[in-house]
Amino acid sequence: MSAASLEPFIELASGFRSNCDNFCCWGRELGRRVNYVLDGDGRLAWMDIVAALVAPCSPEVLFGWVDDLALYPQWLEIVSKAEPMDGGAWAVDLRGRLGPLARSKRLRMARGANTAPLSVRFERAELDRRDHSPWVLEATVAPHVDGAELHMRLHYGGGLFGPLLERVLRDEIERSRLRLLGLVTSAS
Repeated sequence: MSAASLEPFIELASGFRSNCDNFCCWGRELGRRVNYVLDGDGRLAWMDIVAALVAPCSPEVLFGWVDDLALYPQWLEIVSKAEPMDGGAWAVDLRGRLGPLARSKRLRMARGANTAPLSVRFERAELDRRDHSPWVLEATVAPHVDGAELHMRLHYGGGLFGPLLERVLRDEIERSRLRLLGLVTSAS
């Protein structure tokens, strides 16, 4: 991916470029923002994806679906499997397909900060003592006049997946919205 293919950019003092405030709305219920930083060669250095959703349920019901990674495969298709492990961690299999291209990745994710029923944070926590790209998933739930509001942020600090990851996540955010809304509505 070249720097020219990710407009508009803001030059940062370090020589990196960042695509900021690329915000799209799907109805009034779901928003998405993607921020990139490219290295000096125009390769992806890190990416943040932020999404929001308003659901017709209590904050506790909505939080129950984002607090346990083992439930994610039911509503987030790119999480093909998430199995609990010892010590509050999960083995998470990510799978994405874009046309004929497919990628998969297994991560060990551990619960970081958790202030139920308000917010939870999951971080990549491999045990092999090697240096790995960071993956951080944060979810915050708050009361809303129409039920509950969810804000999620995924930070990926590597360049392996590049534009494929952003495209897969962009498409998946829209599809997962309907699945998650269906699950929380039937649970209420």
